[in-house]
Amino acid sequence: NADNILADAYVKGVRGSVNWEDGYKAMVKDAEVAPANSPVDHMAPDSSTHEGRGALPDWLSLGYITPKYSRSVSRAVEYAVNDFSLYQVASGLKKEQDAKKFLNRSRNWRNHWNPNQNSLGFSGFVVPRNTTGFIETDPLKDSGYWGDPYYEASSWAYSWADVHDMQHLIKLMGGAETVVNRLDTMFIEGASGSSGIIFDATNEP
Repeated sequence: NADNILADAYVKGVRGSVNWEDGYKAMVKDAEVAPANSPVDHMAPDSSTHEGRGALPDWLSLGYITPKYSRSVSRAVEYAVNDFSLYQVASGLKKEQDAKKFLNRSRNWRNHWNPNQNSLGFSGFVVPRNTTGFIETDPLKDSGYWGDPYYEASSWAYSWADVHDMQHLIKLMGGAETVVNRLDTMFIEGASGSSGIIFDATNEP
């Protein structure tokens, strides 16, 4: 039908207008080379806050991000999504070894998942961690700014971030019914212990 013809023409137009090899090279550089930390942000002097992936050294060597780097949990769940995007482009370009590598790396958000972190009767949240293990947090109150593990949202929000790995996330959360209940809880007035709801559409996630 007409819709399918238009959609097909759009996809062909985009594919024909983008140099995917050059675009992929830029994506790989972002995924493999830590940017220079300049200018230094006085609120988070550990790494670049302006471009690229400043916490790459931990991500590449450990498969997670320690509190040595600011916004460690936020960055980890975001880097996982970035790597899944690389997997998709690598697959489209028939770069099978790259695709496998980036798909595996896209699952490293799981290394921040503490199954024993509890909040409001639910178990399992993405949390800060170091080389010796998980760091306990308060999922209702751990939202922060540049220098904190979470940027502009709590672990309640960031625990949903890696939707590219949703089937595994559902398993970690305890199954589909628990996932629905948990999601509903984010919209219950006063669930956070104060007025309002846990979910905040105005913040970073």
